[in-house]
Amino acid sequence: MGPSEEVLMKPKHPYTQLLRDSIPEADPHKKWKGKIAVFDSEYEEYLREGCKFAGRCPVVMEKCKKEIPREVLVDGVLVKCHQYSGKVK
Repeated sequence: MGPSEEVLMKPKHPYTQLLRDSIPEADPHKKWKGKIAVFDSEYEEYLREGCKFAGRCPVVMEKCKKEIPREVLVDGVLVKCHQYSGKVK
């Protein structure tokens, strides 16, 4: 959570970074070559323990699958991600 400019243009959460990277350029001469893997269905994510994005996150840790991450303030933006645990900026 934070100012939309910060959240969208400088994403902190790995899944938000992945979403941002998945946006193709609006140039018909540049073909998008990226791959985005979706590992679980939305229903499974809703019921999942821990971080709801663990099944889609490129930096998932075992901790993510078991514990809900706390909100951490990173560069003026609230991020719920274990990779920032103990790193208040």
